[in-house]
Amino acid sequence: MGLIRKTLSVSTLGVIPFRGKKEKLKRAERDSRAAEAELERERAAREAAERRIGEAEKRVKQAKASASHAAKRLEKNRKGRRHAKKSRTMADVVSAAQPIVRESVDSAKHASSEAVHRGRKAAKRAQKATKQAAKSAQAAIAPHAETAKERASEIVEQLTSS
Repeated sequence: MGLIRKTLSVSTLGVIPFRGKKEKLKRAERDSRAAEAELERERAAREAAERRIGEAEKRVKQAKASASHAAKRLEKNRKGRRHAKKSRTMADVVSAAQPIVRESVDSAKHASSEAVHRGRKAAKRAQKATKQAAKSAQAAIAPHAETAKERASEIVEQLTSS
């Protein structure tokens, strides 16, 4: 479609713009959609990580409550040796579970920060690809610009000689 415009742009050495308004608008909308999709993916990853963090914090709270309850039962049942052993083992189980819960909270926080990092990295890659595409387009046009200059000078010579 814009073959005439592109030919005129090359032959007039850029006086007439190479891309039309519609083409520029399509390219901008395409880039905008791609950026929005990337942002949505990053946002979804962040929400998932925050949800996992919330769940892990809830488990930590429940584990602390359970440990507190077990400690109270231990104090209460110290008189009876058999009950004290059961309470002690329950307290041990709860205290052993706390590092696991903390580890899951830390991994969820790490996943959240990693999702943010990946989103920023993808945005940088998109910017770099855009710049590279612009450079390659300019490089592709450069040889034709020289040919257009030569052709234009030939036409001017013909017109002045006639």
